[in-house]
Amino acid sequence: MKKYLFLFLSFMIVVAGCNSSTGSTSGSEEKSTSEEGAITKNEEEILIGPISESALREAPHAEWYNKTYNTYPPNPTMMEFLKEHISDVEIRVFMGTWCEDSHLYVPMLFRILKEAEYPSERVKMVAVDRDKVEPKSELEGYNIEFVPTIIFYRNSEEIGRIVEQPRNEGLEEDVIEIVTAYLEEEE
Repeated sequence: MKKYLFLFLSFMIVVAGCNSSTGSTSGSEEKSTSEEGAITKNEEEILIGPISESALREAPHAEWYNKTYNTYPPNPTMMEFLKEHISDVEIRVFMGTWCEDSHLYVPMLFRILKEAEYPSERVKMVAVDRDKVEPKSELEGYNIEFVPTIIFYRNSEEIGRIVEQPRNEGLEEDVIEIVTAYLEEEE
């Protein structure tokens, strides 16, 4: 019984980690700005603001990013299918460099996109603080409550989003489901 209680509590802590505003940052932190304009809060080494994939490949984020990116094997059959249907899609990612779900799903997403031959430079990514209120100018109008939130657009119109974690068995299944939904509408 104790074992199950421990497992349940551990699961709840992980799930709540990227949802809540616990561990909020204080106003006395030192901040610095990267070349991309993202703010690094030195105390926690988190990024805030617009970033690119390359920012995640650098220390201190490289350890978690590269490990997942390099070991995640997207389904090859799904990648061939996705190549045909993702080229006209725009992607915006809201993530937290402090968030375990972001540590898992953001590198997976970029690996999927690489295998689908979608240029990572086309992904607009914003790193947010623990409260998901900074940077204000980048968050307005997106209704971001949980991270990561991956939003897909076609012709500047939102066609779907993945919030926190995939609904299906794998992330590539969710991506395919979203970017091919228009095929059902055309039939």
